[in-house]
Amino acid sequence: MLKKITYIIAVILLTSSIQAEDIGNGWSINGMAHIIGQLDGKDFSNETHPFNYATSKIRIGLEKTLDDLAIFRVDLQDSRIMGTGFFADQNNTDLLQGYVEFPGLLGAPLSLQAGRFQMQYGTERIIGRSLWHYQERAFDGARLKYKSEKFKIDYFHILHTNSSDYLLKVMPSNYPYPSDPIEGYAMYGFWMNTGPYDGHSFDLFGYLEDDDFTSLSRYTTGFNYNMKTGKFGLIAEGAFQGGTQTVGSGESKIEKSISAYMASVKASYKFDPVGLLAGADIISGTPTDAPQDEFNTYNNYPASKHKFLGLMDYFLVTTKGTNNLGVNDFYAGATIGNFVLGKQASGDEGNLNATLTYHFFMSNQPDVNDNSDFGSEIDLVLKYSLTKKIFFQAGGGVFLPGEVMKNYYKVGNTIREDPGFWLFTMIMFQI
Repeated sequence: MLKKITYIIAVILLTSSIQAEDIGNGWSINGMAHIIGQLDGKDFSNETHPFNYATSKIRIGLEKTLDDLAIFRVDLQDSRIMGTGFFADQNNTDLLQGYVEFPGLLGAPLSLQAGRFQMQYGTERIIGRSLWHYQERAFDGARLKYKSEKFKIDYFHILHTNSSDYLLKVMPSNYPYPSDPIEGYAMYGFWMNTGPYDGHSFDLFGYLEDDDFTSLSRYTTGFNYNMKTGKFGLIAEGAFQGGTQTVGSGESKIEKSISAYMASVKASYKFDPVGLLAGADIISGTPTDAPQDEFNTYNNYPASKHKFLGLMDYFLVTTKGTNNLGVNDFYAGATIGNFVLGKQASGDEGNLNATLTYHFFMSNQPDVNDNSDFGSEIDLVLKYSLTKKIFFQAGGGVFLPGEVMKNYYKVGNTIREDPGFWLFTMIMFQI
């Protein structure tokens, strides 16, 4: 595998140097190393051994701009859970991004992007890259982008899964007859942004998930408002989901009507060297006595999930992670920074800070025992920066389970009620 990666990188670099000499300027290269070690004892039992593992992603990318008419980009990434033997070949080098983009299309502030690319909008609560994950998220499809000084809008057409065979030869016998509908899973949507106007920015978005495999037709629409004035900041977000999904088969098949929502507000205030924050996230859930044909749990599938609802990721997936009850997160925290350790990266800013956050979690809907207490989580993160793109982090969290969590994680008749814990160290290096 190492020889294969080295060969691919060498070919790219050699080719880029030759073409750059023939064509001219416009080449750029980027790279990243993201390595995380974790000690995971989140199962609320002191009688079990915690998991101990590390993940790694190493990336190198190349971009070429051709006379401001077209952009070509490719990013190769090796993603792995470390520790598979000295000679093991995991075959896990993949194309994270590979696309062409045409800016200034038709002489207008319009661009077309096609291929495999990453998308991130707003806070990434709705659509994001999942940077913490060792593989990250990328999308296959096309995106049409319009951008002016104070307004921009993207329309994206994403193919999630395609079940159609690729026809190498055009032969009548290769086309099924009688023909069944072609199955697939696609996402269509837009994201519109206006601002900033004196520190104010406003987004509107909407997208449709059309999945023939699970008979899902779900739309999500909402807004994002971001305000920053002086030392005070405010972010407010909201989304509504609707549509239908068919579950089960045969006589037990049920078409569920989807009606769910998400609401969030976060306020921050900074007075050096301290920054304060407080907020609330409300994720709707499905009542335990709801009719079988109704589903009210908000689904956060394409979001950057680790950034929200606590660092310990108990509610990473808002459906299964909450047993479809949804979750309300009320939190407050503080960052102490501007400390100097060793050589400063640049300017007068410090390179060491610490962030402490307290979360109180409740289920959005009570469980079958009429309990709503998920529990409390305390997170601590230390960050030491060499530059803005090269830094180290270490920290972890402790989760004190409430009654809902104890019942959800019990094994047989054994209720697990010990504190859950998690520790991590991280290296981030970007060029």
